[in-house]
Amino acid sequence: MVCKVKMTDYVIVNKNTSNVALKLPILTALKLTSEYYQYHFKNRAPDGINYIKSRGFNEETIDKFQLGYSPSSFTQLLAQSKNAVWRDKVKKSIGYSLNDDELTETIKVLLELGGVVKSNEKGSFDRFKGRVIFPIFDLDNNIVSFGGRKINDEAYGPKYLNGSDSPVFHKNEVIFGEHLLNRLQKVDRVLVTEGYMDVATLHQFRYETAVATMGTSINENQIERLFQYTDCLHFCFDGDEAGIKASKRAVKQSRAALSGNRKIVITILPDGEDPDSILRSEDTVDEARDAFNIHLNNSISIENYLLNLTLDELNLKWGQDNQYVFASLLNDVVKMPTDSMIANKIKQFIKIESHRSAQEFENINSLELVQSFR
Repeated sequence: MVCKVKMTDYVIVNKNTSNVALKLPILTALKLTSEYYQYHFKNRAPDGINYIKSRGFNEETIDKFQLGYSPSSFTQLLAQSKNAVWRDKVKKSIGYSLNDDELTETIKVLLELGGVVKSNEKGSFDRFKGRVIFPIFDLDNNIVSFGGRKINDEAYGPKYLNGSDSPVFHKNEVIFGEHLLNRLQKVDRVLVTEGYMDVATLHQFRYETAVATMGTSINENQIERLFQYTDCLHFCFDGDEAGIKASKRAVKQSRAALSGNRKIVITILPDGEDPDSILRSEDTVDEARDAFNIHLNNSISIENYLLNLTLDELNLKWGQDNQYVFASLLNDVVKMPTDSMIANKIKQFIKIESHRSAQEFENINSLELVQSFR
């Protein structure tokens, strides 16, 4: 008799696809993995708890972000494929029966598909071992991946490790913390930071619209999505080289989304500082907010950022090279929607400054040329 297609075979064959049939089993395996990480964090991980408490996180924040810990074992997570609760829930998510060996193998493959388990010539292992775990949620509150923070030398690899892309998770699409935003009512601003540790800290200090990308540069689609929650995005990046580069990329990616009254402001923190270090430097929440708000209130608008970016990147001098500055700003304007408040501000700036420096502006000629770019 010809054997029917097995779930294990099906999963392996479709390993690199986003087939709808894989979604529920993978999400089930990831939810079980998160519960496993949370159990170890609260019951068997003094190093994890000590690290999180040393960073000042309280119980409310731990529960809000469902923090966990991956034990310093290569195979302990994989051993859950024999756990009766896991087996029952995975079996139900698949929708048909498998024998014991098939079910064990299927659970292992689902963990690999979900980006939690990694395999090489030596075998399969938990890629987050020895790390504090931050579950990553989609907009339906499904856990679709994890981020891990290294807390000692038992964990291999970089300080921060994100799950690999999978049929249910794509790093360049997910925004960490977006599932906590209010989708029914617009907020005054969304604060965009560099990482999930910053997001958790900011939420604890009552900045509850803070989000972050997943270790990648923010892109146009993510920016457009965030503007569904607000008319003001506030980028807040560290003052190191990586943070400055991130701010430049974010601003350039934002231009096409600046329709209507939408605006963007940018805060570059002092070199060596991040939201966590500033907020933790004070004794009370109110004092910490006052200290951090000084930096937020010292932000720069996107139109002024673009002006200064032009001067910096093209090595131009204001007052001497204005015609080239105006030409570069016009290039920004044409990338914005026709109804953009920011574009109109830039055009008005060019109009006023062109009259102040008519000689430099004669090659661009007049406001008519500005409008011709529209």
